[in-house]
Order: sequence, then structure tokens, then C-alpha cells
Amino acid sequence: MSIATPAARPAVPMDVHAPPSPAAVPARRWSALSLDERLLRLAVLYALLGIGMGLAMAMSHDFTNKGVHVHVNMLGWVSMALMSMGYRQFPRMARSPLARAHFWLHALGLPVMAAGIWMVLHQLPNAEPVVGSGSLAVAAAFACFALNVWINAVNPVTAKESA
Repeated sequence: MSIATPAARPAVPMDVHAPPSPAAVPARRWSALSLDERLLRLAVLYALLGIGMGLAMAMSHDFTNKGVHVHVNMLGWVSMALMSMGYRQFPRMARSPLARAHFWLHALGLPVMAAGIWMVLHQLPNAEPVVGSGSLAVAAAFACFALNVWINAVNPVTAKESA
């Protein structure tokens, strides 16, 4: 009885249409990512943070930080993921200056707001201005997104048909 070595086995044809393995796909730098890809990656980070916070609260039976947990999940994970899909679906929106304003206001405002909520929940001094400034930034981000939807969320096929 002989044992077939890898060299002795017949070659199996590879599927030319198969996607490359994750190891074969080079990682892209942050600066090379599109706006929707950046938002989606931030959303996933917020999802991991929110899940981690939820697990920590459940294990410790201390739910003091549930307000931070909820805001991180809803404004970070859910909102950013949905908005990234909007930018992917409507490329005209992603090219707008409103999209850049939305991204930076949301990306910078949410951590400030979450930290401010944490400060309020732990009764630290001067917490209200922190949570207020972060909340205003996130609200402005949502306003930019909403305005962008009204102006630029146009399907090219629908726009040609209605013209």
C-alpha cells in the first residue's frame, strides 16, 4: 500500500470566478477608503464597543452606563451602518461637501457625546458642556445627512425617466 503525497495527487482545477482569500486581499489604508467604507468601519468599531459594554454591564450587574451603551449602539453602530449604505446606494450623496461635513461631525462628535454622557452618569463636574457640545455636533451631522438626502439621493435611472 502506498500513501499519496501532495505531489502525487492530481491537480484540482481552481474556480476562476471564486473570490480571493482574505489573506490575498491587501489591506487598504484609511486614506484610500471611500466615505461609505469609512463609515461602515467606524460603525463596526462602535458595534464592538457597544457589545463589550453590554457584556461588561451584564457580568458586573452594574447598569450605570446603559445610557452610554445605548447611544454608542444606536448612533454609532446602527446609524453609521445605515448611512454608509445610503452613501453606497447614492454615490452623488457621497461626493457632496455635505457628506464630508456629516462624516467629520459624526466621527468627532459621537465620542465627545459618549464621554459626556459617561461623565453625567458618574456625576463628574462640568459634564453638561461636554455632552452638550458632542450632542450638537452629532445633531449637526444628522442635519447634514438629511439635507444631503433631500438634495442628492437621486437614482440616475429615475431622474432620466422623470426628465
